[in-house]
Amino acid sequence: MKEIFEKRQCLSQDEIMGYINSSLPEKELYEIEKHLVDCALCNAAVEGWLKVEEPTQVLNELDNLKIPGLNDKDIRQPKKERQLLIGVKPLIATAASIALILAILFLLPKPKGNTAAIYETNYEYLKMPDPTTRNADETRIKELTKNAWQAYNEKDFQASADIFDQLLKLDGKNPTALLFGGLSHLETGQLEKAIKTLDKLSSQSDTQYAEDANWYLALALLRNNDIERCREVSEFIASQQGFYAAQASKLVRKLEKL
Repeated sequence: MKEIFEKRQCLSQDEIMGYINSSLPEKELYEIEKHLVDCALCNAAVEGWLKVEEPTQVLNELDNLKIPGLNDKDIRQPKKERQLLIGVKPLIATAASIALILAILFLLPKPKGNTAAIYETNYEYLKMPDPTTRNADETRIKELTKNAWQAYNEKDFQASADIFDQLLKLDGKNPTALLFGGLSHLETGQLEKAIKTLDKLSSQSDTQYAEDANWYLALALLRNNDIERCREVSEFIASQQGFYAAQASKLVRKLEKL
């Protein structure tokens, strides 16, 4: 019972970077999320790092400053000599980190096209499964799906977009065609078509691709600079606690800074 009410100590630099990069185990990410709700200082530190386009560059700048308790040399010292960061004064260390990050942010070149940078950070190519694993009653639909699959996985997105458009004329609610057709349009920069296609699929809550459709819809809206709707869709994704929930939560925080 005691452990339930005990507050964890402030986040270390490794924990902050692991949280931002989603490289920590789910349990640790959950614990950090809970801590950020109650700790304004750590929340400010995370927000500071989220503003950085090149975290490695900032870390290098911190190393060059040679400040005790923040450099690799100091981190390798025996445990008792590191109590400033991990024991006696974690809040002071965290505050110092925030101040340094914010100072360096003013010195670093200002990033251009924030929405484009956030989009590039979050967008990942989604591989299309082999259509032979799915049922297809009509020969034409099966043929088109196979051709679209080949073009998409060869990353010939213009060709796959055209084939998916043909497929959707025959089967307008085909979830595979809606998702990967939308992604093909997104890859070729046809943002309005991508949004329209992914919108149709996101409304089909019973499809296996619903989560993917919502996430890539949010990214399409982001790339199209529709910040308000992107935030709405991202908040919905985060509330569902699904596969993209953690990424959507981070995206919402980034959008709040724009």
